[in-house]
Amino acid sequence: MPNCWNTTWDACNSRSATPRALGTCVDFTQEIAPIFTGVCSTCHSGTNPPRGLRLDTYANAMAGGASGNTIVSCQPDASLLYQKISMATPPVGARMPFGGPYLSDNQIARVRLWIEQGAAQSCPVAAARCSDQTPPTFAGIASATLEGASAAKLCEAALRGFDATGDGVFLDAMEAIVGPWTTS
Repeated sequence: MPNCWNTTWDACNSRSATPRALGTCVDFTQEIAPIFTGVCSTCHSGTNPPRGLRLDTYANAMAGGASGNTIVSCQPDASLLYQKISMATPPVGARMPFGGPYLSDNQIARVRLWIEQGAAQSCPVAAARCSDQTPPTFAGIASATLEGASAAKLCEAALRGFDATGDGVFLDAMEAIVGPWTTS
């Protein structure tokens, strides 16, 4: 597989002379893994990847990292991984890959379609896999608003180890963000 860092997906799709149409099943092993390997695994693999997120295997990608599950099957707009590769200003942290170059529009479209189709490891994907489009709930909670300590903890999790000011001071503890205080 060629290094696809600075090329479009079509140029990197060396498994076929004809690129697949956007409507066809997207296979993790054949299409998504090469994107992750060529672009993401430089940082997101090994024993100490950023935020604990490893993208070097299907199981690791689906397990997520310190931010939780980064891929929500069938729901790309709820998937932090998709948000971070497709948005100029994602809801948490910086756009990925950090500092660019970013994925091509076609690569982003393939990741989106893969998640929309259920984020399966291989094709074909059962049609029923994405029949339930109900947003995920946690312990019966349908939605939540982060306030006070919860919001500060999310900020701490997102910014841990990030040199926000460029002066060599890293945000590595809640106190670096909000000052000393006690939470329950």
